[in-house]
Amino acid sequence: MEKLLSMDYELIAKVLFESYENIYAINLETSAYCSFHESEAYRKLQLSKSGDDFFSDLTKKVNSVVAPEDREYVLRMLSRENLIKGLDANKYYTFVYRIVRDGKEIYHQIRATYQPTDSGMHAFLGILDIDYMVRQEQARRIEEEERKALEDELRMSRIRNFKSQMQPHFLYNALGSIQEVMLIDPERASELLGDFTVHLRSCIRAMVKDEPLAFSQELENVKAYINIEKMRFGDKLRIHYETQALSFSILPLTVQPIVENAIRHGIYGKGVDGGDVYIRSFEKDGEWVVQIEDSGVGFDVEEYRRKRDLGEGDSAGLMNIKFRLEKVMNAAMDIVSEEGKGTTVTVRIPKGGRDESDYC
Repeated sequence: MEKLLSMDYELIAKVLFESYENIYAINLETSAYCSFHESEAYRKLQLSKSGDDFFSDLTKKVNSVVAPEDREYVLRMLSRENLIKGLDANKYYTFVYRIVRDGKEIYHQIRATYQPTDSGMHAFLGILDIDYMVRQEQARRIEEEERKALEDELRMSRIRNFKSQMQPHFLYNALGSIQEVMLIDPERASELLGDFTVHLRSCIRAMVKDEPLAFSQELENVKAYINIEKMRFGDKLRIHYETQALSFSILPLTVQPIVENAIRHGIYGKGVDGGDVYIRSFEKDGEWVVQIEDSGVGFDVEEYRRKRDLGEGDSAGLMNIKFRLEKVMNAAMDIVSEEGKGTTVTVRIPKGGRDESDYC
């Protein structure tokens, strides 16, 4: 058979195509071909290295190594007509297919180009194992899809959180109470209006972005909300602050809704007797701990879990907070309650994140 390549061409090709499984040189005038620079894996396929007609021998080669689903595709792409047409249209003619090796499907790429030689115009056809790259790209796309899904869920979580805080009855009651106080004590009304503004700003901030803020700032939002609620509850609502730790970060509008839940569903249920709410923060075992305890009516934990699983009622609101804390801060939230005695919600935030100075 006519020698297709000089020694110089072979040496150059070996250097340029070191990562290829095999390289075919096809004389497009005679269809004669030879292969060189076979990898160890490609040699195991035991395909002929040379022949008088590449296009006639193609079917046997394809049927012996290419995955059944891709055989027709590869034969079509490597037909003489399509190969020449593809090389005429582009500097490189490429496509991807699968072979079967050791019972597994492996992704390969064919990359062909024109090259004039002493014996005429040749097509150099390189076969590249790209399985690792393809699977990496597939994993990257899956990861990207999962990341986007998480971002979408977090965005919806922020919106749900905002909507839960912007209930019309709360806005009407708060503004109505401030209006009544304004006639009796304008200075006090001005303070309450300031508290209402702080609360509203914190709600809007939490909806726009879920970036952590200093716990001391979230505590200001909590105090602003409590001042508004005390207009209605008066002395029935007794708040105790036991905040030993302040220099850590937390997501906005996470502590305040828990306090709100304690007041509205815990203390309010006690009627005229009212009750106590304890707001604590401290360090323990490498974690920042925030704890909200109330002496309210408590609830049935099993019933709560049932509603949580169904996404019903206020249990869904607490789970919304739990989801945000877990996904954004790797934090944990536990709820313990006993009917007739009260509820304790504990948030544990791993240390190692930013401290309060990052937000000053």
